[in-house]
Amino acid sequence: MRPSPTWRSLSLVLSLTALACAGPAATSPTPGTPATSSPAAPSSAPASAQIVELSGLAFRPGTLQVKTGTQVQYVNKDSIGHTVTNGQNGVADAQAAFDQPVAPGATVSVTFDKPGTVHVTCKVHPTMNQTVEVAP
Repeated sequence: MRPSPTWRSLSLVLSLTALACAGPAATSPTPGTPATSSPAAPSSAPASAQIVELSGLAFRPGTLQVKTGTQVQYVNKDSIGHTVTNGQNGVADAQAAFDQPVAPGATVSVTFDKPGTVHVTCKVHPTMNQTVEVAP
């Protein structure tokens, strides 16, 4: 016996509702620290967020300009893992504000709360580097 069209429609509505409500838990990020790490799609970014793709063993874009308080979502599009690390040439800064692994398909969010130049690198691939210019 096949379900009636009404039951199929109700099932679809319930499935979509469940998906809409099942997003990652909201967190309050501290300055320069990751807020979330999940396989979320870039389209789930808040309106004030910037998207950076980790693709082809590079941060895209390699240079980013943001305002203080901007959340940047790093989305791993490669089939291998990376890190999003405050540092250069694969080495974390001594007082690194963030250092998070990013599995293939996963997303890590970092909020840049202080003006200045911030260097971002991948500890696994030292040639992956990004410069983030944070304006007041």
